[in-house]
Amino acid sequence: MSADGPGWLWFLGWMFLLLLSAFFSGSETALFSLTRDQVLRLREDSGKVQRLMAVLERNPSGLLVAILFGNLVVNVLFFSMSAVMAVEVVAVGGAGAEALVGALVLLGILVFGEMIPKALGMSFAEKVVGVVAVPLRGWYHVLGPFRRVLERLSAWLTPAVREVDLRPDELKMLIDSTAGDRGFGRQEKGIVEEIINLPETRVRALMVPRVSQTFWNGAWSVEQALGVAAEHPMDLLPVFMEHEEQVVGYVELSVLFAERRGERRLIELSEPVVFVPETMRADRMLERFMEEPVRMAAVVDEYGGLAGTLTVGDLLQEVMGEFGVPQVPDVEVLGEQAYRLQGQLSVREWRELFVGFVPAEAMNELALDTVSGLVVSLLKRMPVVGDEAWLGNLCFTVEQVRGHRIESVRLSLAGGGAR
Repeated sequence: MSADGPGWLWFLGWMFLLLLSAFFSGSETALFSLTRDQVLRLREDSGKVQRLMAVLERNPSGLLVAILFGNLVVNVLFFSMSAVMAVEVVAVGGAGAEALVGALVLLGILVFGEMIPKALGMSFAEKVVGVVAVPLRGWYHVLGPFRRVLERLSAWLTPAVREVDLRPDELKMLIDSTAGDRGFGRQEKGIVEEIINLPETRVRALMVPRVSQTFWNGAWSVEQALGVAAEHPMDLLPVFMEHEEQVVGYVELSVLFAERRGERRLIELSEPVVFVPETMRADRMLERFMEEPVRMAAVVDEYGGLAGTLTVGDLLQEVMGEFGVPQVPDVEVLGEQAYRLQGQLSVREWRELFVGFVPAEAMNELALDTVSGLVVSLLKRMPVVGDEAWLGNLCFTVEQVRGHRIESVRLSLAGGGAR
């Protein structure tokens, strides 16, 4: 290569290859960073962009192969020409000039062939796609049969897609890392975590216990039921016949208001309930609610007796939280070693903490679903205000009771040993 005309042509060819490298790099980034809304807008654009979008939708892997192959060929030619230029420079300027040319070539391909075009493709994806649409689609069709061979070879070398099971703890870490990002705050994080925890939750932890539920006699008339509903407002009314253990269905309160014949009995308006064991997983229960046209389940214990009722709303409240109601903190710090706990606070995670602290035989007798259930299992009777239950040096003092259900408990750490 001489310093006259052919030398300049060689340099112009080298610059043209650098421009082609930038073209392929920017095209790849712009096309595959388009959002769904941007793709929809480009489909309604002029014909040249529409045709490229059709190729992207029909054969994205083929388009990617064409771009990558073009970039590979261009970069190989670019470095080959750079090597020839370096040899010529050595003859003129020595080894130092060769090192300088090598550094400039590497810097040029990284900055002007990769970084800048990729940054432009990411920031101005729609505009870049509009510019590269015609030449890129032409290159896609020029490769033709050779591109299809490359596609088959790529598919053969690529391992089969394997479903990767993400463990709940890994997903929780992922959620923690994204909490606080724009559009994903603490509330959304809490909802996702509750969904993750559904398989670990049993319906007995979410149901309304029988002792806390208001039941409706199926023999009552609509007029009688509306009178009781004024004192016990509920959306879904569990209906029984003969005795409360014999739940036969439920009635929606809106149905009662819409019923004009006040003498009709509730049993005539009731919908059937499904019967499920109290050990059923909450996620399975949610699936069943989605598959069957029912909104209430009757939860039975191990002896077949009625333990409580569960509605779709109870499950959604577990995930979404209660709407329109000021949230009482589940845990309130009262002092250095004293806390107030709400009765429905989940204590499922306490089991691992109690291992080695509580004897194994005692662990099997504890109801480790909620604070209320734990205290009742320690007392072995229905609670009253002022009751104290001990677990090691942990003292649970019952503060509030509604019906037979514990509303809040004071937890304190005693200085002594186990009681």
